[in-house]
Amino acid sequence: MADRLNVYKKDNLKAVVATGDDSNGAKVVGLSAGAKVADGDYVATHTEDGRTESAPQPVPGWSVNAAKS
Repeated sequence: MADRLNVYKKDNLKAVVATGDDSNGAKVVGLSAGAKVADGDYVATHTEDGRTESAPQPVPGWSVNAAKS
């Protein structure tokens, strides 16, 4: 049984923006190069084999890599 990691924008808990697992994480795509994402702008949940989803937890902020030249 594997846990599925679900990532949502904090203001829209109906639309998953990324999925993954705890070992590999999840990749949020479509952000501008060099952008800074604040703590809590995204939240994550877990679902085990389609069962009830856990309560959303804030995701720590990060910086998006700069564009390659």
